[in-house]
Amino acid sequence: MAQDRSANQNVNRIPYGYERTRGLLEISKGERPALELKPAQYLHVIRDDKYLEDWVVIEAGTIVSVDPSGYLVPCNNYQPQTITYDANDIGVTVDIDDAGHDTYVTAAGTSSDTIGANKPVGVAPYDYYQNLNAGFGAAGATKYLNYQIQDKVAILCDYLIEIPVHADADASGTIVAGDLVQSNDEGKFIKWEDPDGAVDQIVGRCIQRVANTTVDHLDKVQTVPGLGLSGSDTQGTPSHLYNYTLGAPYAEKMLIQLMVA
Repeated sequence: MAQDRSANQNVNRIPYGYERTRGLLEISKGERPALELKPAQYLHVIRDDKYLEDWVVIEAGTIVSVDPSGYLVPCNNYQPQTITYDANDIGVTVDIDDAGHDTYVTAAGTSSDTIGANKPVGVAPYDYYQNLNAGFGAAGATKYLNYQIQDKVAILCDYLIEIPVHADADASGTIVAGDLVQSNDEGKFIKWEDPDGAVDQIVGRCIQRVANTTVDHLDKVQTVPGLGLSGSDTQGTPSHLYNYTLGAPYAEKMLIQLMVA
C-alpha cells in the first residue's frame, strides 16, 4: 500500500507559472511613458480647431506638468498662474469656484482657478484637446457622455524635437547650441537660469539653432487654405514652424534634446 505523504507537502509552494513579487514592475520605455494622462478640465481654451470643431487647451511643444489631481497643465517655472476665462470658455470650460464647487464658466473675465507652482514632467508632442467627458463634481456631471476626441494623451520625456524660436525664448538670455533649457511661466522654452536655477527645472539641451528656411521648394506646392499643411500656405516652411497668428514663418528654429526623465 502506498504511503500518504500529502500531510508533509509544503502548502506554501508557488503554483507553476507564478513567481514571488520582487519589488519591481517594468512599465514602458522612457521616451513616452505609458501613463494614464489627460489635460485638466479647468484649463482655459486657447484655439478652436476649425477642422475638428474642438478646442485646444495645450499646444504641441508646450512643456507640461501634472497638478495635484493627476491632470496635465502647462509648466510654470514654479510660478503660480491665475487662469482668466474669456467668452470662448462660457458653457464649455469647468470653473472651480471659491467654495470648491465645479460649474461651467458663465461669464468672461472670471479668474477663480489657479495653476499651482509646478515642475516639468515632459513636453506635449501634439495638441491636447479639451477634456470633455472626465466628469466633475459630486454628481459626476460631464459635458458629453459618448464623445471624447482624445481618450488619453502622451508626453515626451527623452527625445530630439524641433521647435520654432518664439519671441520669449530669449527672455533669460539668448539660447545657443549647448545651453540647457527650462520652462517659462507658460510652458515655453527659455534658457536655464544657471547658476541660480533649480536643477529640477531643466527640460533638455539645445543641440542646434539655425535660421528657418524654405524646404524642398514647398513654397511652390499649392495647399488648401485653412488646413495647416506645409506648402504655399506656409511659404514653404514646415507647418510647425509657421506662425499662423502673424501669417509668417518663424525666423529661427531649434533642435532640443529632451532629458526630463
